[in-house]
Amino acid sequence: MKKCDKPRNRYIMFKVLSEIENFENYIYKEFLKFFGEYGFSKIGFKIIEYNNNVGIIRCRREYMEKVVGFLALVSEPRIKTIKVSGSLKKLREYTN
Repeated sequence: MKKCDKPRNRYIMFKVLSEIENFENYIYKEFLKFFGEYGFSKIGFKIIEYNNNVGIIRCRREYMEKVVGFLALVSEPRIKTIKVSGSLKKLREYTN
């Protein structure tokens, strides 16, 4: 695979505004319900880290707006998008 064919990722930092037990499993199930299996695989959704109600999600660049929209539509634990970045390093620097 040539470098130009490599899929470009975006990293989305979010904050969960209310407590929920086992958040990672919950958000994966909601995402799968919302986009289906095909959408789940095309978007490349993955929770990179989640600590103290703040987390980072990875997705493909083309679907970043759809993922941010999905996070806004999740009703039970309110989720606020903090920042979107093309590199994980810059996003982690933002938290410090």
